[in-house]
Amino acid sequence: LATELVNREGFPAIAAISADNYQAYLDRGVPMVWLFVSPEEIEEEGETIKFMEAIGEEFKGQVSIIYLDGVKYVKHKENLGNTRDIPAIVLDDFQNNLKYLYEEEV
Repeated sequence: LATELVNREGFPAIAAISADNYQAYLDRGVPMVWLFVSPEEIEEEGETIKFMEAIGEEFKGQVSIIYLDGVKYVKHKENLGNTRDIPAIVLDDFQNNLKYLYEEEV
């Protein structure tokens, strides 16, 4: 019960991912929704991040929605199987070794 509460309430609906918090998200044990956006989107906390934050609130505790610079980390996006332009989304169910690409325009 305490673990469920921490998983649900101990993490924000959406967050920037970095070396500092990656392990915590991995240890959380829920699928990660990787949102690759432009540096400008990150700087302004633009509409794509705000849109995904609303989704994150709806699915809080079930997935981790994380975002990162899709220009700087283009190789990571491609390694997850997404070759689309940014913004781009990949759902990574790492515990089951499954990846789902969001093919629609974000």
